[in-house]
Amino acid sequence: MAWPKAGTVSVVNGSAIVTGTGTSFFGSAQAGWGFVGPDGRVYEVLAVSSGTLLTITPVYQGATAAGQIYALFPTMSLAHDVVASVQALTGTFQAVADGPGQGKFSTDVVKLGDEDTGLGWPSSNEVALKAGGDWQLRLKEGAASGAAVQSSATDATADKLLLTNAFGWGDKGAPVPNDNIDDIATSGSYFLTSAVLGNSTLPAGEAFSSGSCLLQFQYNADNAAQILIAHSSGKMFTRIKDGGTWLDWISLIPKRGSGPTGEWVRFADGTQICTKAITADSGADSVWDFPAAFSTTTNLTVHVTARSSANAIIGGARAPSALAVSWNAHDTAGGRTATPCSLRAEGRWY
Repeated sequence: MAWPKAGTVSVVNGSAIVTGTGTSFFGSAQAGWGFVGPDGRVYEVLAVSSGTLLTITPVYQGATAAGQIYALFPTMSLAHDVVASVQALTGTFQAVADGPGQGKFSTDVVKLGDEDTGLGWPSSNEVALKAGGDWQLRLKEGAASGAAVQSSATDATADKLLLTNAFGWGDKGAPVPNDNIDDIATSGSYFLTSAVLGNSTLPAGEAFSSGSCLLQFQYNADNAAQILIAHSSGKMFTRIKDGGTWLDWISLIPKRGSGPTGEWVRFADGTQICTKAITADSGADSVWDFPAAFSTTTNLTVHVTARSSANAIIGGARAPSALAVSWNAHDTAGGRTATPCSLRAEGRWY
């Protein structure tokens, strides 16, 4: 490139200031360049203050003069400065080159403008996602944890990632909240401990032991259904929650019983059958007290049949109550007869 020498300069003996006229020192010279003065000596440009003002070193050695020719020329200082700057920059960013530049990070990676959200490494061999300053999802040794994951098998917080054994699925049954099956409010499979058995409402007259299990189907806070399986007997029971109140348990396996007035069997659909072997009274109506009460007399029927093939009878019953019925037996001649009979009543127990 041509040496800049447009315009003229004024110099003062013993001064470091060079004043230009018609010069453009800015853009055509810089610190470290050479300045050939009117005296023919070479000086170093120390600073470029404006398009018409230079500072040189050493101070001007020649005679004071004005309107003099001059020349500026580049030196290797520019290349040296560039190299020095590059070396400084390289040193400054060596850690970046050795770390993030190779996909290695010593600290968490966060989002610009949202620096409490990003990717991090909470511990050795662990990677995690952070949002709002909290670890939302942590992955270590094939397992997940964090605020986005269930805190327990019965954590019903919306939109959580489910654990193995969530609500009793995938492993053993979930623990019963408050050790009381009446308090369960989420669908799932639950195991019953001795504490649960002692606190819960269970089917009356049935034996239960630790290891019994329960399935719950939740519709909303006030409506649900449960299926209970007794560990000791394998019997199954069901009940529903209606309007916030648990109704009575119903056995899914026919339930049987007996007493002085006969035998009874109850079915899950509400059907109840009572039976009794008894001899009819030849003088008046006989009264049969049912061994188990019926819930209604609607569609309650009573049948009387002979237990002996020796005599045919005509058995009859008056309108029954939910607790008993009056009945009689007549022979084919129309008279009352003291004949062994079988009684059967069929209706509903709920």
